[in-house]
Amino acid sequence: MVWPIKSFSNNEFTIPEEENLVYLVVKPTISPLYILIEYFSSWTKLLHSTIYVLKFLKILPHNNTIRKFDLDQAEYTLIGAVQQRHFHSEYKLLSENKPLKSNFLRKLNPFIKDHIIRVGGRLSYANVAFDHKHPILLPKSDPFVNLLIDYNHKKYCHTGTHLLQSLLQQNYWILAARSIIRQRIWKCNHCFRLNPKPNYSIMKDLPSERVNKQRHFYRRV
Repeated sequence: MVWPIKSFSNNEFTIPEEENLVYLVVKPTISPLYILIEYFSSWTKLLHSTIYVLKFLKILPHNNTIRKFDLDQAEYTLIGAVQQRHFHSEYKLLSENKPLKSNFLRKLNPFIKDHIIRVGGRLSYANVAFDHKHPILLPKSDPFVNLLIDYNHKKYCHTGTHLLQSLLQQNYWILAARSIIRQRIWKCNHCFRLNPKPNYSIMKDLPSERVNKQRHFYRRV
């Protein structure tokens, strides 16, 4: 007895072709110094710690005193880290002299100066400092911006929203500045204690002579 032979067709084992899609996610590089921004809750401690890191990396000269130059370099280094996190694509486009995709940022006419994104304006011929002519661009929500606002709020004796915004805009252009400044001032415990709401007492009932009708005067004086 012979085992039956069954013919097989190659079409039965044909695997349908599938298209594999590969998605690449490009994550912008975050500076290691950004860890300091998220760690500290004090503007002064943040700058001093950044100075020590820059001295350890031999970017700043080693000395026992902290100069204004050191504070400025530490601040610019932190600003560069913040901008690389929030404006990474915009920084790349500006460095390649390409137009920005965001209409809002395009209206600000930003440009790069010393690796820092600054805002253009109409004060090029004004006899003021370069920071006043072209403030530094900063995002609206970032721990660095919160520390900057809190520090200047205390520095200028817990000033209000409008004055603090005017003072900050002399050197920084914070997106949605008025909104974030109001939020930070609202969280200030010192301002909250010094701005109590009045408590109105409940008044007694009015006397009957004031709520009921009376005869008018029948004599004229």
